[in-house]
Amino acid sequence: MENASKALLMAAAILLGIMIISVGVAIFNTLSGFSQSTIARMQEKQVAEFNSNFTKYYGQIDGKAIQLTIHDIITVANFAKQSNIENELQEETGYNEYTNYVQVDVKIGGTTITKLEKQDVSTYQTLIQNNSLVADENGKLTQTKYFICTNLLYSEQTGRVMYISFSDN
Repeated sequence: MENASKALLMAAAILLGIMIISVGVAIFNTLSGFSQSTIARMQEKQVAEFNSNFTKYYGQIDGKAIQLTIHDIITVANFAKQSNIENELQEETGYNEYTNYVQVDVKIGGTTITKLEKQDVSTYQTLIQNNSLVADENGKLTQTKYFICTNLLYSEQTGRVMYISFSDN
């Protein structure tokens, strides 16, 4: 009789232990799912913040394409360059679906400058000097020269902007 009661106590202790472990596993799974969804939301927010540095130049306002200056384009190129450096992608040859590399192109007149993000400061300065102003009806360089964003591509793999191009009007 004594052995039977000890066996029942041991069985009850084992069952209680299994129940405690099951509750612990359930709590762990719940908290794990919560943290995974929180991490996913944070990553989505980071991608949206990153993309906003490019998307603010793309689209239309009141039926007209958003106009920007050469200074805005240089700002975008510098941001893309900094992003590529931070992601250690400066050796990439161009954008593709599987990396976070960002490429910036600009078409001025009949000339297209590809990979503006790889250009040096002197190229940026020359672009600014030559494309900040246009001549007015008297031939004086007094009017601001405007550009528009003509293309914006997102990577299906990363959700990030991978290519943006601009053109003068």
